[in-house]
Amino acid sequence: MFVLLFSSCAKDTLQKFPEEGGVDSSINFLRKPTGISVTGDYDQKLVIDWSNMQKEIKEIELRYIDDNQNQKLKVTDFSKPLVLDMKFFKEYSLEFYAVDNGLFSNPSVIRTWTKESYLTSIMQQIQVSSIPGTTKLLFANPLKEKIAYDFTYLGTGADSVHLTGDFSQEQFTRLISPIQGKQMSVTITMPDGEKAKRTFSVEYHSKSYSAASDKENWTIYTDNPNSHAANYFLERAFDGRVGQGATLSTYAFRTGTTGTTKNIRFFFTKDRVPSESKFDETSLLNPSGPFNQILPTSLNISFQNNFVAALNTITVYGIREDKSQVILAENVDINHVKTSIEKQAIVPLPNMGPIVGIHLQFNNATAATIAIHEINIDGFPF
Repeated sequence: MFVLLFSSCAKDTLQKFPEEGGVDSSINFLRKPTGISVTGDYDQKLVIDWSNMQKEIKEIELRYIDDNQNQKLKVTDFSKPLVLDMKFFKEYSLEFYAVDNGLFSNPSVIRTWTKESYLTSIMQQIQVSSIPGTTKLLFANPLKEKIAYDFTYLGTGADSVHLTGDFSQEQFTRLISPIQGKQMSVTITMPDGEKAKRTFSVEYHSKSYSAASDKENWTIYTDNPNSHAANYFLERAFDGRVGQGATLSTYAFRTGTTGTTKNIRFFFTKDRVPSESKFDETSLLNPSGPFNQILPTSLNISFQNNFVAALNTITVYGIREDKSQVILAENVDINHVKTSIEKQAIVPLPNMGPIVGIHLQFNNATAATIAIHEINIDGFPF
């Protein structure tokens, strides 16, 4: 009688069969290792953490290719991470085999990138932003190393300025005043003496914050919401749309009729604090950020034509990061600055430094409703 036997293996196991002619009453299974984590570290390193690997594994064979050379490593101490010094900043593929008495499991394969040198990372992540009169340099230092810096640039009067110092904070910001259109250099020196230099051009460019995408993350507040339909709520003044014609109110925010002074505040938050009602919650008055900073140069307000009778003057305050306020324009007669097209008020704003929000105070002749199609600003992102 002829008998055909089939045997199958799970993907993560191998079986060891007896030699031909031998006798073995058991079949051994060895599962491939799991729970191993590999993370890239600075200076082309890979860090292997064994803490979540199966406890029954006593030996690992690690295989990988580095600089076109096959590497093989036997590991039996899993009490601490294993650090591999690799040759390159690139993605590596590591194969981990569980080993037991000559039996090898299928491999667990993990692909991970190494990190470039710490100095290179710092230099590449320098953020530079400029507004008229000021340039901000922001450095990331996640390892909190003591880092020396050396700045060279042309300052006011075209005098060469040389600044040196050091920092060990996780994030470090330095404000300087170079001349626009000129080059500035930044040299960084690490504690071991390794250094690098990077050159920047000092440029600043104004931006119009008028599209919905420019303002969709701003946190907005009013102390005088309309008590009627939601299509009159404050978000309509920041949706990037302006209705045409005296009676078209589809895109307009209408204030309520309480008092002659009506306030609107908007903060340049990176994520909008949502409103559960009519954008009048006191929580919207004090968002925690994070913020984008802007140096505003002008304010542009478009009104709905048949809801402007009550308009009188407006005072504009800039809101600083510490939530203090500075007057940017006081008691501006809106009737004098309105254009003849769509009742548009354009208010120039002085340079009082970058801010994180604006407070508009409408001082009206009566308590009647005013309707605002859109609130835009022009300025320099910082």
